[in-house]
Amino acid sequence: MRLLLFCTLAATALFSFSCSKKNKEEKLCGGAYGETPRIPLQPYVNPQWDPTGNLVAFNHIPVSELMDNPCGLPFFGGKGDSAGLYLIKKDGTGLTRVTDRPLENPQWSPDGKWLAYNRSGEIHLIPFNGTAFDTAAKVKITPTGQNATYAWSPGSDSLYYLNTASVSANSQGKFYRVAVDGTGNTVVGEGAYYFCITDDRIYFTQVRDIFSTKKDGTDKQQHTTGSDYKYFPSVYNGVLYYTSNLSSLWSVAPGGAPILLEEGVRSYAISATGEIVYGKFLANTDEANPQNGTLWMMNADGSNKRQLTFNHHK
Repeated sequence: MRLLLFCTLAATALFSFSCSKKNKEEKLCGGAYGETPRIPLQPYVNPQWDPTGNLVAFNHIPVSELMDNPCGLPFFGGKGDSAGLYLIKKDGTGLTRVTDRPLENPQWSPDGKWLAYNRSGEIHLIPFNGTAFDTAAKVKITPTGQNATYAWSPGSDSLYYLNTASVSANSQGKFYRVAVDGTGNTVVGEGAYYFCITDDRIYFTQVRDIFSTKKDGTDKQQHTTGSDYKYFPSVYNGVLYYTSNLSSLWSVAPGGAPILLEEGVRSYAISATGEIVYGKFLANTDEANPQNGTLWMMNADGSNKRQLTFNHHK
């Protein structure tokens, strides 16, 4: 039986901030004062599969040019008026803009009926009918607060989320569960920022490594070791996937050694059919490469890597 986790993938920042504001004429990194929006890392972020494995949703700012950066590496110049959440078929066709702005931490429900996202510390849902989103019918299902990280239940009937306001230096935060209609909002345990939900377990990052417990908090198990920091756990067919230090994607089977699948991975998702879509940016190779910061695909074992999206700048 295939097991697929739907994970809390924290949103990658799309815009940078200015390196200095000493005077209005000074060259800025952040696109303030009407400058072209500057994209420091990826024009394509937060990819999410629909449950059929045929569509990918992602945040995107189309690239217009490569720009000098007084604060460091070169920047992509972005078409800010074209930014938003987009859809594309896995064969690279059918690129469609869905919203007029990027959505924070978008996550498709396992049954395909909803796309969840964060806004001002609240979780919102947009219905999907199989071909299109009804953005006019979006609903808010959590109270106002710091509810930034969350994950769908495998049955799509509810979401688990971490109330980040409850996190302190000496304790984990409180896990809540809420139904898709906003009812039953209750505390179910303690957890950490990066987590995933399976039928019977919660996988999460604690300090540097990935652990899991049953949903009642018992039977805690450690799944990784080492000095590097590990984030964004996912599980497919019993294999654990995670990013290391937020820049490389790894897999590890039970009892096996970690396998490096790809460098430069900033965000990723695994489809129900075992294909990984990921945003790739290699900052120390060729910053002027117009195809850097795009979406790629590969099989769950790291084979058959191919580019899905492309940048086109003058």
